[in-house]
Amino acid sequence: MTQQHNLPERGDPNALTTIERMIKTSRQQVGDLTRIVTDLREEHTRSQTMVGTLTQQLTELKSTAQKLKAQMEELQSKYESTEKQHEETSKDIEKVSKDLQEVETKTHQLDGEKAQKEADLQRVREQVEQFERELDKISRL
Repeated sequence: MTQQHNLPERGDPNALTTIERMIKTSRQQVGDLTRIVTDLREEHTRSQTMVGTLTQQLTELKSTAQKLKAQMEELQSKYESTEKQHEETSKDIEKVSKDLQEVETKTHQLDGEKAQKEADLQRVREQVEQFERELDKISRL
């Protein structure tokens, strides 16, 4: 855009026309430069607005990230607590299962002993009846 104009020589009959053309060209260049400066100012204003908006969005994203991190930590803590409860419950289930097995074994054993005692009792009853019959026979004699 920077042109070096050669001024006309003294006494040049077209000097006035040449100078007028140079002025006209310079005015066009000034107008062009003015539009460029105006466009740059507008672009600068838009850029500043965009930077402000992006800065605000970045701040909001950082805040959201902190909240999400806190939620993640809370969930991790709950997960670990649930995991611990699950382990404890599994141990309790194993113990209850073992105790139940022992109770079933003892119940089976006691059922066997009960059956044996009932059989013994039945034999004793039969013996008592036998003795009573024999005693009855003896007492009739």
